[in-house]
Amino acid sequence: MISIIQRISITRSDDNDCHWYDLEIVPATGEIETSTKTDTQGKKKTTTLKVKVKELHQYINDNLKVRIYATNRDLLELGTIDVPVIFEVKESKVIEISFEYITKG
Repeated sequence: MISIIQRISITRSDDNDCHWYDLEIVPATGEIETSTKTDTQGKKKTTTLKVKVKELHQYINDNLKVRIYATNRDLLELGTIDVPVIFEVKESKVIEISFEYITKG
């Protein structure tokens, strides 16, 4: 089933009060991919996100927790204080942010 990213929210991974901030994404530019791999250390799930944003949030370079909301009402929440989400930022005529997040199990 194809799911369109509707909204992405971020908070700093060390923010115990969890003040969530919405990123201003460019509609229909988000791509999310998940894969699972088993190796000698067990099962690993990799989540990769790429999306274009209208402007950078002041916390975008911090260690983050991320919530990704889809139009089909799915919610994906990634990041902890121990294993935060870290965005890569590419700026040109548009701003593209991305991350690859790996978890066990």
